[in-house]
Amino acid sequence: MAGIIDGKAWLDQRIKHLRAALEGGELTESQRVLVETELEQLETEAQREKAKLRRWLLWGGRRRP
Repeated sequence: MAGIIDGKAWLDQRIKHLRAALEGGELTESQRVLVETELEQLETEAQREKAKLRRWLLWGGRRRP
């Protein structure tokens, strides 16, 4: 459906794009620092999403007491 963003797919694609940019070696030092910072933030977000899924599977959508 047009206009709907799949957050997990977007995270995965952005992480792949940033890793490819780092491997390309065509970045200045300041660009490399910015890319590494964004990559670290996105990987942290991806880990949080995985934890949410595991928690949901374990608890069945219920909140823990």
